[in-house]
Amino acid sequence: MPAALHAPSRPSRQEAGSDFAPLARRVRDSGLLDRRRGYYVRAIGLNLAATAAVWGAVAWAGDSWWTVLLGVPLAVLAARTGFLGHDAGHRQIARSARVNRWLGLVLGNLLLGMGHGWWSDKHNRHHANPNHVGKDPDVGEGVLAWTAEQAGRQRGVLRWVARHQAVLFFPLLTLEGVNLKVGSVLFLRGRSRRDRVVEGGLLVAHAVGYLVLALSLLPVEKAVVLMVVQHALFGLHLGAVFAPNHKGMAMPEP
Repeated sequence: MPAALHAPSRPSRQEAGSDFAPLARRVRDSGLLDRRRGYYVRAIGLNLAATAAVWGAVAWAGDSWWTVLLGVPLAVLAARTGFLGHDAGHRQIARSARVNRWLGLVLGNLLLGMGHGWWSDKHNRHHANPNHVGKDPDVGEGVLAWTAEQAGRQRGVLRWVARHQAVLFFPLLTLEGVNLKVGSVLFLRGRSRRDRVVEGGLLVAHAVGYLVLALSLLPVEKAVVLMVVQHALFGLHLGAVFAPNHKGMAMPEP
């Protein structure tokens, strides 16, 4: 009679650490963690130039419904800005933590309208406990349910959403761009006065500048549609990047 099959035991923290140390040393010695400042200067410069060029195209195209299609490249470039802000949050761009923070504030708060402090806090907690229920905010309870237990606790509309979230996932992602901005503002309520002034001021500057730019170049109805297209596709783009990196991964219980 064949022996019973058992799943391999999970390595202890000490064993996992002993395996990781030589791997990390090998990666560092290979130069894979060296900062590439030249790359980031080019990447940020090209992204800014491309964004300015698309807004220039909006001004040139003017009062036409075809103009709203320029929300597509604006969404891609906004996502690119977010990725660069992500790298600043991980201190990958400059040696100085202060410089990385200010790069994150400019890229995130000012250019994107997404709070660098909010994102760094949330993302660092995710990396500390990836997919760990109750510790990773990326799999916390919300509109989507990440576990059967979370789905069972949903009520009303959210219960219906949980039941159909496989179909609703991509439509819901079109709201993620706005959700990220709302989360950034709400995060400031519990921060220091200095953080509220600096981060909040940059978020307000972004919102005012974005609205003035869109409404000065297009009639109100076309400006609104352009902004909706950009934010919807921006959220879809970020979600399409986020989701594949989490699907099929283990989810430790609290």
